[in-house]
Amino acid sequence: MSLFKSYFKILKENRKSLFIYIGIFMLFLFIAKIEDSNNKDILSIEKDISILDNLNNEQSKRLIKYLEKTTNVDLVDNFDENKIKDQIFFDKIAFFLIIDKDKLRYYAKENNASSFIIKEKIESYLNGLDNYKDFLSLDKIEEIIYDDIEYSYANQKGKEVKEISLSSMYKVIAYSFMALIFNAVYLGLKNFIDKNMMDRIVVSGLREKDFFIKIFAASLFFILILWIGINITIGAFFKVLFTKNWMLYALNQFIFIFPIIALGEIISLLVRNDQAVNAAFQLFALGTSFTSGAFIPQEMISSKILKFASFFPTYWLVEANKIVDNNLGIEKLTGPYSIMILQTIVFLALYLLISGRKKLFKSF
Repeated sequence: MSLFKSYFKILKENRKSLFIYIGIFMLFLFIAKIEDSNNKDILSIEKDISILDNLNNEQSKRLIKYLEKTTNVDLVDNFDENKIKDQIFFDKIAFFLIIDKDKLRYYAKENNASSFIIKEKIESYLNGLDNYKDFLSLDKIEEIIYDDIEYSYANQKGKEVKEISLSSMYKVIAYSFMALIFNAVYLGLKNFIDKNMMDRIVVSGLREKDFFIKIFAASLFFILILWIGINITIGAFFKVLFTKNWMLYALNQFIFIFPIIALGEIISLLVRNDQAVNAAFQLFALGTSFTSGAFIPQEMISSKILKFASFFPTYWLVEANKIVDNNLGIEKLTGPYSIMILQTIVFLALYLLISGRKKLFKSF
């Protein structure tokens, strides 16, 4: 227990470096909040568009049919300007379209993503008619327009957008979480060893192996506190506490902890200078985050780079998160989990091998 107390005392004395990465996590959360607020205008609208069809002919019906395929449409049979403005103001609708004989008129919510997208869709439809009407049938025109326009953004429901934001959040925080783990491991190892702890271990009768197991346990205990705090913060922010996806993302992150602790011990053993070890941590955390697809989609990364990234835990964390994103089933997570556990064993074996060789070198 005294070792645990000493470990946390060291962390308290060196809290500045830990707060930097906690600050980075909060920055990511702040960015996510901005993105979330940008989505609110889409999520809060009850109906995307109300349409009053005064023309009521084949052309107007085709336009309505097109909009029904891409947006949430409400057909009305009367016009009350004050009522329309109230509906738009109170987020009942984003767009009110009036189809007259010679023109289209509309009322729309200002600076609103839904109204902007609907306006773009109407203009795209009309442009398609102008471009193709001389040599194609109306059915063919609509087929071309449907193929050319992306509908998914306008059709996103609140739950889906929230899940996308949650998925992105868990990807980008891989970097700051990894850096926090590295620093927690390094501070413990560095400060205990630098204070001639090895001599004290010999005097106390505690085996060196048991000492490092306790250091590992102390690091793990502190990191688990961080893990709980981070996941509760994310869950509360996105209002997804104890939902299936939130628990699976948190579980993915939990498994990820173990190989990263082992890697942190190896780097801490090889690099003993503070500035050099921080540079090594940054290079590794940022490098593996970028090459694994935590910051950019894996589709934009070459297969050779991804193959190289697969030797490190971040790649398998991203893979595990993709399984959750696509609802492929919990049983599919056994693959990434098994590889991360195997990596933990390999990294710990490497740590013991390197530390053993260092002791042998010092004995000569």
